[in-house]
Amino acid sequence: MKWKEAESYVSWGIWILMVAGMTLGTLLFKTKAALWIAKTTLVALGIQYLPAIVGLLLLVWFLHIMHMGISSAMAMTTTIVPIYLAFAQTVGWNPVIVGLSAVLSANMGLILPISTITALQAYGTGYYNQFDQMKIGIPLTLVFDLILVMVIYFYFPLLGLRLS
Repeated sequence: MKWKEAESYVSWGIWILMVAGMTLGTLLFKTKAALWIAKTTLVALGIQYLPAIVGLLLLVWFLHIMHMGISSAMAMTTTIVPIYLAFAQTVGWNPVIVGLSAVLSANMGLILPISTITALQAYGTGYYNQFDQMKIGIPLTLVFDLILVMVIYFYFPLLGLRLS
C-alpha cells in the first residue's frame, strides 16, 4: 500500500478536532479564562448553593448537553474540565471529584454518534442512523449518571474523598 492510498482512509478532520480541543483546554487553563468562565456562569447561576450532589449532577447534565455541540469527548474534556476545576476551587468543592465526574461523564455521553470516537467510527459504516443511537444512548447516559452519583455519594467517602 502506498502513502496516498493509506492517507485517503484517514479521517483527518477527527484528528484536527482532537488537537484543537486540547489546545483550547490548555489556553483556558493557562490564561485563567476557565476561572473567569466559572465565575461568570456557574457561580452566577448559584449551583454552589444547592446540595453538593445535586449541583454536581446538574454539572454532569450540563456537560451532556454541551456534548451534543462539542462532538469529541476529548475536546469536551479538555475544554470543560478546566472550567469545572476552577468552579470547584472557587466554591470549595473537591476538585478531584468534580474533575473525575467531568472526565467520566464526557466519555459516557452516548446520546449522539459524534459523542465518542468509537461511536463515530461505527456510525460511519452506515448501518444505523443518529436516531437509533439516541434510542439507546439517552437511557444508557441516564443510567451512567445514576451510577456516577451513587459512586460519589457512597463509595468515594470510603476512600476519604468528600465532595464538599
